[in-house]
Amino acid sequence: MNKIVRMNHPPIGPSPIRRLSAEVLSEIFVSCLEKRTRSNSIRNCPLTLCRVCSSWRLVALHTPRLWSTLRVDLYRVSTSLTEEALAKHLSNWLNRSGTLPLRLSLNYYKIQQQKQGVDSFCNATLTVFGAFASRWQKVNIILGYEDVEAMLNRFPSPVHAPLLRSLSFWGKEYDQPIPPAFSFPALTKLAWTSKCLALFKSNISWHLLTNVKISIGYSFSTALEVIQLCPNVIHYHVRFIEADYGHTVELEHGTPILNQSIRHLDLTFKSLCISFFSRLILPALSHLSLENEKFSGDGETHPHEAEILGLFSRSRCDLKVLELHNVGFSVHMLIKHESCQTLQKLSCRSSFTPVIDDETLTDLTRIPGKDYSLCPFLEDFEVESPTDLTPGLLGSMILSRCSCSENAGEMLRNVEICTFHSELSKEDENLLNEVDRSACYISMRYLNCRTMRYETESFDRYLEDEDER
Repeated sequence: MNKIVRMNHPPIGPSPIRRLSAEVLSEIFVSCLEKRTRSNSIRNCPLTLCRVCSSWRLVALHTPRLWSTLRVDLYRVSTSLTEEALAKHLSNWLNRSGTLPLRLSLNYYKIQQQKQGVDSFCNATLTVFGAFASRWQKVNIILGYEDVEAMLNRFPSPVHAPLLRSLSFWGKEYDQPIPPAFSFPALTKLAWTSKCLALFKSNISWHLLTNVKISIGYSFSTALEVIQLCPNVIHYHVRFIEADYGHTVELEHGTPILNQSIRHLDLTFKSLCISFFSRLILPALSHLSLENEKFSGDGETHPHEAEILGLFSRSRCDLKVLELHNVGFSVHMLIKHESCQTLQKLSCRSSFTPVIDDETLTDLTRIPGKDYSLCPFLEDFEVESPTDLTPGLLGSMILSRCSCSENAGEMLRNVEICTFHSELSKEDENLLNEVDRSACYISMRYLNCRTMRYETESFDRYLEDEDER
């Protein structure tokens, strides 16, 4: 019978993770969270780190960088929680951040009356946020359909946030909340999407702003005024909100406004404003996006093509991106302009008047032996397949611009075709099949009749699933 031999094993030491110093473990925690959104949910970091073991909890609680970002999603807060308990939880969270600048977010949009008593949670959150205003760095607030003005009054007045760099506020479009008195001397990014004209008389250092996103009610001249107030703005996004969608507005003629900083100009509108583009000179413009939300073929609601051409001629800009959605006219004359010969991305979509026509596709088609074609640097192309295109023209244009070239920058790299209102013709399908997918990725966006959802997939997969649509 074999004897059982007792062997003396060395004692088992601590696991490798326990050998790390608190400083190293703290850095690991922060690195893991660097790209993650931290929220007040127990299921998310950093609270999950506090539930692993007592040593991790101690390290996490004494790592201020873990607690300098907080997102509060009120639709996830348990209704069993009291207003006082929530306020204490949020205060404790932010106190752990020490003296670091804070990045705060409040989402009160998704619930929409799904839970009772959440108004008090919102008030408690805003009160806590306001108590830490001196350390705000980035604040994002979404208040949805509630009483916006009453909730904003939860902030102390005046609000002094000397470190605030970015402020984003989303409220009910047709409310006109009067913001509390505030001082944001370091603000560079402003997104204010509630219709509030009083905002423009507030204490904002407009000359410091580089990113502005606003909604304007009843006054196109206000949008021009902001351009004058912001000589250093780079990204300017305006959504025009009108009470009478069929009303046409005409600006008074005046001296053109020169802004040498705007590179991105995004305009979303429902009604035409005559002379808006005629008032602008934007030599640095590289990205122009126009979207009509009215979804109507009424030509009276669209910006004048001639005004946009005039803007290009006055500005002598070099466009890199041009996006035209439901603008009511063909892009043909615009892309022939000298300012569009530097285009790298062209996006044309329309639910009514085609933005892309036969003449446009013909001029964009690269012909062998021809030294010049429109938009020679075009790499990204998005189009909604119109109903009246000659079959094969779209496929021919794309195929011609995906052929091998000495300058790789002249080849199309990405193509997206929308077929919401018209199926792709067989001629175009056959031509697109010849495109080298390793050189150019083609995707299709369509309405899936089975799920009744809009979906995007590769062209090859689109052809495979054709029988299901």
